[in-house]
Amino acid sequence: MLTEYYNKFSKFTDEQRVLLINAIAQAFEEKGIPMTLATSYRIENEIFERFPTEKLEFYRTSKRGKLYNKCCNRKSSFKTAVAQHLVSRTDDDQTLNQKVKSWQNKYPVPEEDAEDIYRSLKFDNLSSEVFDSAWKACKQYRFNDLEMLKSTTDILEKWPFYKYPSGFRLIDMDFTAAFENADGLLKNWPTYCNAILSFLNDENHIKEKGIRRILANMTNEDLSENGRDAAIMWALHGYFVPTNKTIKKDETLGKKVTTKFTIKDSQDSFLYVAKCAQELEDHLEFLKNQKQAIQPFILTVGEDVLSIKEIVVYFDGIRFTFCHFLRAVDICYKIFFLFNLDFPKKSQMFWTFIQTYFYKSKPEKSFSKIHILAEFLSDKQDS
Repeated sequence: MLTEYYNKFSKFTDEQRVLLINAIAQAFEEKGIPMTLATSYRIENEIFERFPTEKLEFYRTSKRGKLYNKCCNRKSSFKTAVAQHLVSRTDDDQTLNQKVKSWQNKYPVPEEDAEDIYRSLKFDNLSSEVFDSAWKACKQYRFNDLEMLKSTTDILEKWPFYKYPSGFRLIDMDFTAAFENADGLLKNWPTYCNAILSFLNDENHIKEKGIRRILANMTNEDLSENGRDAAIMWALHGYFVPTNKTIKKDETLGKKVTTKFTIKDSQDSFLYVAKCAQELEDHLEFLKNQKQAIQPFILTVGEDVLSIKEIVVYFDGIRFTFCHFLRAVDICYKIFFLFNLDFPKKSQMFWTFIQTYFYKSKPEKSFSKIHILAEFLSDKQDS
């Protein structure tokens, strides 16, 4: 059946890949043949020879590939788990804090007059143009602080300029100085957003009914650009379904339980849509009461994601207001990297897609779903 499908379409979708992996794993289990890493590598190569358009990224995102993991899962439990998308468990506890070391090391020696410039920034009443010039002139000094200071609180205490209403401009300037492809999202999103929407509208990619309903309503001619962009990114979480787990205390059972993050968890950690300003404030108060760090995310007000009006990036108590949703996503992403923060585990796959595809930055973790979407977009671009 799989061979007939491939002969007809000259390619597999993720659905056929899952079937192929399950079939191989089942055959090994029924015959009692142990699956080793070496064997899984050999079978992967046989797959590539038999089906030339298949790629390694679809089957292996770490040393342990999907086939090896599937066989191990079948052996250790009776669960019919879907193909594994995360890297090996030994990497699960590693944070993304390594991601900025390479750019910080580009500026090992602070400028000779950096402290004089810093004092001028802090105490002199500089014009906007002079301030920007001074800010750029002491970037090495500041980048060393970003690496050496222990916390975001310490950074913002020394560099309170980031907290100004226009502080996002400084974040953008520093990111541009430190990284390549700083305008990747703003420049390339308009080219690919319709292709992403086409991908999401495939019934095999989005299962959640609420998201499918939003996608169906995107044909409205009165839909704003902000509503379109927010809805597409919001819907992407229905494809990048979280695979990370969390441990919570169940008050009813009186013990800790392990649960998976949901699609809504992923969406809300990226974009929270409140129907009114008070609901937005209540949500922030709820997050603060969780006694956990609130990672950068976007707050909006609207009846639903299609009709957002107010757009705010929330970061360590700071609120940056934007007119354009895409710019808010751009700045939110840059905050993660500039301040050496982890992506939220709830929406890690979504942010990794933004990092990989639009900013062309190598991620700490690889996800096969990202490779599948990236290949789809590449095919659309070539056609």
